[in-house]
Amino acid sequence: MSSTPTSADACLSIVHSLLCHRQGGESESFAKRAIESLVKKLKEKREELDSLITAITSNGAHPTKCVTIQRTLDGRLQVAGRKGFPHVIYAKIWRWPDLHKNELKHVKYCQYAFDLKCDSVCVNPFHYERVVSPGIGLYYVCIFFLMQWVIGKRITFHNMQNLTDKTVVEEIKIERHLFGNHMSNSKIE
Repeated sequence: MSSTPTSADACLSIVHSLLCHRQGGESESFAKRAIESLVKKLKEKREELDSLITAITSNGAHPTKCVTIQRTLDGRLQVAGRKGFPHVIYAKIWRWPDLHKNELKHVKYCQYAFDLKCDSVCVNPFHYERVVSPGIGLYYVCIFFLMQWVIGKRITFHNMQNLTDKTVVEEIKIERHLFGNHMSNSKIE
């Protein structure tokens, strides 16, 4: 297994190492171009580049400093002909492939978070937390009630996710939460 690169290594070596930690979501070619762009911008800021390498290769296990790039006039970054918010682009590559632009909140110690409107923007994906919009939970509760009414069976959140082709992360039985313990635990077969 190869060792973790440092800011002193060649850009190509750093890009390859960071690309190995991508979470999917974006195509490999898009991710590679985005990472190449970032590494080139950080090559003269060795301490920040080392912070990025540490953050990504340790999956956020070690505290790291802000990793900044210059804020553009419209706040977006263009990579491979596509524009997006820089902190979102890199969070999608390294942490949450299904992330939407309004689902990030910076951690309290991030000094250059996107929403602070500084001249520089922190793109360290471990300086942001994912927040799910309250509307999403309401959507699933509505689906739950609708399915129960249409099918006439009591279901669990786990079954509902399977039926809507969502990734099952953990079986959560909301039936008892919504209706109390007197309801059965039957599931859709």
